Amino acid sequence: MLNLHLTIRISRPEVASAYPYAIIRGVKNVGHFIEETRSPAFMVTKRQLGIFVITLSIAGILGVVAVDVFGAGQWSGIGPLQKGGIGLGLGGILVGMILVRLGDRPA
Repeated sequence: MLNLHLTIRISRPEVASAYPYAIIRGVKNVGHFIEETRSPAFMVTKRQLGIFVITLSIAGILGVVAVDVFGAGQWSGIGPLQKGGIGLGLGGILVGMILVRLGDRPA
């Protein structure tokens, strides 16, 4: 009687569970087989990322304007840093709109 003993040392258990199936099927490239058998993970799309960037940019712009409206500082009017913040917010909205147009591809 011939006894065969196979030892595979793997640090990640989810990868280890695919090895017996790969061995049974006679797969030569086990790494490729493991990629095929993994369950699809949740991934963020470019559209979702764009909506998130637009939301943050609008919140930032509203925050800058709210500080001026409610008079949180000694001075009135929009200063140079506030103008820069509004400019960055508008740039963020532009980037977010581009990402939204790119669709449902992974980010």
